[in-house]
Amino acid sequence: MARGFLLSFRNPRTFAGVREALLRAIELDQRNAEAHHQYGMALLWLGRDSAAAAMYRRALALEPERPITLFNLGRVAWRQTRYAEARRWADSALSIDPGADYAYVLRAVSQLRLGNPAEARADAETAARLRAGFRVPGEAVLALVDLQAADTPAARTRIKGLEREIGSAGHPTITDAAWVGRALVALGESDRALELLERVRPRGARLWFYLRAPEFDAIRPNARFGKLVAESAPE
Repeated sequence: MARGFLLSFRNPRTFAGVREALLRAIELDQRNAEAHHQYGMALLWLGRDSAAAAMYRRALALEPERPITLFNLGRVAWRQTRYAEARRWADSALSIDPGADYAYVLRAVSQLRLGNPAEARADAETAARLRAGFRVPGEAVLALVDLQAADTPAARTRIKGLEREIGSAGHPTITDAAWVGRALVALGESDRALELLERVRPRGARLWFYLRAPEFDAIRPNARFGKLVAESAPE
């Protein structure tokens, strides 16, 4: 399982050897929920959403109270525009782990898509307040809520703060760049979004997964964005 995980970073576009290693892990320990989950993650990054969901369900059959797996089933639903279902998966994850910041972000963007900005703001504020791995996405969702409320100055201030924060880190993480990039596109700052995304390393399936988000539809015809997609798409 560790070999499969490491190979996904050594071969970020092809995932060469990843599926074989994870399938071997499952063969060696068929009741290992984490091995099933990690294989699901590999499938998710490669764009095989339905197959990924099937692996997550196998992981939950072995170990029902896995908030990260419930969250990822919500990601699949959200990607397929089933926002109410995504919210339910986030609810399930949070019922097990009320501190799961990533689940608050998923529920926030689901609420935003379902036309519930107050609920979206509350969840995004909670994610940001937890100050764990998903603080930046939480703040980015708050900027999207501000923009939906026509409070452009508040959104602009929030996004500038995020740009400064992740800019100080050199190469931004894929997750942070993707979320701040979404907010910049919504703000109408396409060039700044592209400059941020172009700094992400490595290019590969993980970045490609995020570039499929509907918030990037406004810049999908842009040649620079197309180049990013082409350089990240799984081979």
